[in-house]
Amino acid sequence: MDGSPDDTTRDRLRKVAEELFARQGYDATSVDSIARAAGVNKAMIYYYFGSKQQLAHDIFAQMQEEMAQRSAVPGGTMRDKIAAEIDFLDTRKSLLSFLLMESLKAEDQANILLDIAARLIRTDLAARGFDLPAETGQAGAGIATRVLVHEFFTGVVPIALFIALEAKFCDHFGIPRDEARAAFLDAVERSHFASHIAPDEA
Repeated sequence: MDGSPDDTTRDRLRKVAEELFARQGYDATSVDSIARAAGVNKAMIYYYFGSKQQLAHDIFAQMQEEMAQRSAVPGGTMRDKIAAEIDFLDTRKSLLSFLLMESLKAEDQANILLDIAARLIRTDLAARGFDLPAETGQAGAGIATRVLVHEFFTGVVPIALFIALEAKFCDHFGIPRDEARAAFLDAVERSHFASHIAPDEA
């Protein structure tokens, strides 16, 4: 039931963990520090999530769901969808930046990034008419290598880096953010969208 004590505690743990992960990194954030900041016994973290790693996975899964809802633009174009995704992710930029940095340092966090990316790619491909097998334990299973590589390295990675670096880029070069964002969306259309692999080409 919405608003139940369980939901409230679970949401508070997610919020506190997200803030701590973004501020001090995954490895430096202990289960004890999350519990202390949330004002609960650390046993509650294991009860609701099982482990710190699963808590991190849960945070990003929830973020993915929220992004899917925000970017569902009725009658909108792919450009509209990407623009909405960027707008949403910009509100979670510190968490996204944390994930990018941590993915370069530790295998466990890299898996979080890659799993999230693969699920986003699966959702997008299904909407574009790809006939994909049911998802198994590995998020990218069943997606052709050339499609997975194309979607990840020409779509997911550039968008994530743009969000993480947009403000610094604009400050450094004296470019208005709305101008930079429009130019980036143009570039995505000319590169990623223009080279999309069709279902019958996969």
